[in-house]
Amino acid sequence: MPSFCTTSPSPTRERLLAATDRYLAAFADNKTHPLTLLSYFSTTSPISIQHYPDACSHPQSSLLRGPNAIRSYYDLLATHFTRTCGHRHTLQVDACTRTVIFEGSVTWTWKRSGRSWVEEFTCTLVFDELLKIVSVAVRTDSAVKTCVLRAKDVDDSSPLSMMIGASSKTNKEPIHRVSVRNSPCLRVSSSWPDIWTALLRGRAWTGTLTLGMHVGKPVTAGCSASASSPPTSSGYLKRTIKCNLTPSPSPSLILSVHLDHSRW
Repeated sequence: MPSFCTTSPSPTRERLLAATDRYLAAFADNKTHPLTLLSYFSTTSPISIQHYPDACSHPQSSLLRGPNAIRSYYDLLATHFTRTCGHRHTLQVDACTRTVIFEGSVTWTWKRSGRSWVEEFTCTLVFDELLKIVSVAVRTDSAVKTCVLRAKDVDDSSPLSMMIGASSKTNKEPIHRVSVRNSPCLRVSSSWPDIWTALLRGRAWTGTLTLGMHVGKPVTAGCSASASSPPTSSGYLKRTIKCNLTPSPSPSLILSVHLDHSRW
């Protein structure tokens, strides 16, 4: 399909590539502050970022608009992951629409556990007249679980991982890892796409989560998992609860799950 130039003068292919390379070089450096990455975006046009698996039936649900949401996206990545071995494989440049599309791959590593994996993707960058980014769209072409926003810090051979698989097969809510902090709430990772997209947009999320806690580990002050229902054969307790999630003021985007202790 032919592309049609806008009334504004089109930048040359070389200038678009240079702008792309500057952004990717900054993104590849784990020391780059999220605010620095945000500085590559336009201040004169609406801006957005999107990161979703190719198999996602509703990719628009992952669309984040505005500087605050985009800053939160980069905060999330900086808090939980390091990125290495970034490669660009193919490249298409349309100077008329100021669009650059490329296929690439990157190795992500969980900061907490050190687990790593490779995400293969197609990235589309659209620029404004000043060669500032208007939109970033990253489509994960490898398996859904390799999308960094769908990542779970769970060993495939662990009991928790097997519980997740069993839950998915029965079409129930997946069991997610939770790290226990002091009362009055559990602290959980914000890596679940249907939850974190709402929170990054500043909205609360209400729903049902199925949690797994190891026997004998404290859940909250004055409440022990060992006092709940009998454990599964893997040694974990499964409990479904209703909870409300609200955006945290912390830039690390750690979410608070406020539980009704009487349900335990």
